[in-house]
Amino acid sequence: MIYKNDFGCNVIQFGTGDIEVGNGRVMSNDEKEMFPCCTFVEKPAGEIGALCHPESKDDPAEEREDIHTAFVFTDVRSVQVVIDHLEEVKERFKRNGSKILSMQEITDEI
Repeated sequence: MIYKNDFGCNVIQFGTGDIEVGNGRVMSNDEKEMFPCCTFVEKPAGEIGALCHPESKDDPAEEREDIHTAFVFTDVRSVQVVIDHLEEVKERFKRNGSKILSMQEITDEI
C-alpha cells in the first residue's frame, strides 16, 4: 500500500503483494545518460514476489507511466548502502517482528 502517514511522510508499505517491485533504467533529465533504477508500482494484492507478467519476462523493455516511485542510482556505492540497510531491516523483522519497542530498544535491536 502507498500512502502518506499522519506526519506527511510518504510510505510504501510492503507485505500483501500489492507493490510491484521492478528494475530497469531511467533517462537523465538532460537525456545524456541513463541510470539503473528500482521501481515500485501499486497493484491489486497478490502473491509476494510473483511476476506480474511472467510471459513477458524476456520481451524488450518498455517505458512505464504507472511507476509511483523509483530509486535511481548514479553511483554503484549507493546501491550497496541501500542493500545494507535493507539487510538491517530484515534482521529487525526477524528479531522482533511487529512488536512495539521503546526508543532504546530500537537503538539496541541490531
